[in-house]
Amino acid sequence: MDESCSFRLMNTRKIISCVIPFLS
Repeated sequence: MDESCSFRLMNTRKIISCVIPFLS
């Protein structure tokens, strides 16, 4: 995961925006 992605992991709401792109 990118650093920006790990940083988003701190935000439960933003985690989706971070994981979805990887699953697509």
